[in-house]
Amino acid sequence: MEMRRIAFGTIIMACLLMVGCKSDDEPESTGSIAVTGNASNVSLTEATVYGNASVARLGLVASQCVIGVEYDVASDDFSSPATYVAQGVSGSLFTCNLSNLLPNTTYQYRAYVEAQGMVYYGEKESFTTQSFGNIASCESFSNLTTRTADVAVSVNTSLMTGTEADKKLYFCGVAFSESEAGLYPNEEGRLVCRVDTVFAAKDMPYDSYTFTAHMDALSAGTLYYYCAYTSCNGVAVPGSIHTLNTREGAGRANGYGWMDLGLSSGVCWATSNLGAASPEEAGGYYAWGETKPKETYTWENYKLCNGTLSEMVRYNESDGLTVLSAEDDAATVNMGTGWRMPSNQEIVELLTECRWTWTTEKSVPGYRVTGPNKNSIFLPSVGYRDGSELLRGGSSVFCWSRNLSNTFSAKAFYVGASQSDKGCEEDFRYYGQSIRPVYVPD
Repeated sequence: MEMRRIAFGTIIMACLLMVGCKSDDEPESTGSIAVTGNASNVSLTEATVYGNASVARLGLVASQCVIGVEYDVASDDFSSPATYVAQGVSGSLFTCNLSNLLPNTTYQYRAYVEAQGMVYYGEKESFTTQSFGNIASCESFSNLTTRTADVAVSVNTSLMTGTEADKKLYFCGVAFSESEAGLYPNEEGRLVCRVDTVFAAKDMPYDSYTFTAHMDALSAGTLYYYCAYTSCNGVAVPGSIHTLNTREGAGRANGYGWMDLGLSSGVCWATSNLGAASPEEAGGYYAWGETKPKETYTWENYKLCNGTLSEMVRYNESDGLTVLSAEDDAATVNMGTGWRMPSNQEIVELLTECRWTWTTEKSVPGYRVTGPNKNSIFLPSVGYRDGSELLRGGSSVFCWSRNLSNTFSAKAFYVGASQSDKGCEEDFRYYGQSIRPVYVPD
């Protein structure tokens, strides 16, 4: 009987030993060494989390251990956690001030203690950072060309939420895409479409602020979706979605061809001179303000004077007119609505924004003028007429503008270009010059 009792006791003791031991593969008990506390002061990008490290149970003090928290986006479940090492542990309590978090995002975190080659973890806890709203809006666009558009963006910085640190991370801009779906953030809240003119809200001096976003490198004849957006630390909130169609690179209006060169003003230039059937032809020669070519060009037969340069009957010092009216604009009269002669500012734009290459096309020398969008036009060097004589033919380009001289009413502006020089010049209005019209789409 005594032998049976001893045997039975031995079996019970063996079982207890088996239950109390831990295999080498079993994770270290988190027990009460590391305890995860709550989270507070949660903002858009910051949070404070607490923990308890009972390192005295290991016979150690805090300075002999690494104490802190691990945290990660909840969906990643600590696959690549960040760590925050607590500083100045008071007794067993510690605090970690997390920053650079993503807004409107759920994070998991847990306390940990690293000591004597072991890591002790607390239970997983979670918090969700605050969300924010879009503070930017846009509607209209301007300066539309084949490859560019400007969008006015209004921002109300008084609508910003979060801490002062959060507000320094606000940015506003315009997002655009060839698909509406492309404007929505991905799972991480980030925009993967193209954005322009990212403006830091902290740099805006007033509660209500407006800036212009310049969308470039667009494709001609393409529908784009765009919206104003606000981001904070990389997470974006889009606003209302709008659309625009970039212009075709070339087209016809009233039977006449135009080319969009991608200029800042958005005007398009005719592909040929007024009255010409092809780009290489001279077309008609016109005195400034007259709408038909003629055989000779003199002060005596110039219709806008009384036979002499000192008596201009229109566009003079008395009437104050400096820009040709529609009835005196040869391009408008002969080509119809939407067409007109270029202004001197548009001539300067053509000179400064385009690449001018002297060349010969179909045996006619002249300039190939290439715009920022790589489209181009040809300006033939067909000279000008004085009396019945053709001057500088084959060596220079002369094309009238619609603007009167700023200093002498007997002169008007024109674009002049030779192999050695080019510019926006002015000369006597009675001369017969070519006209290269511009087209202004609706």
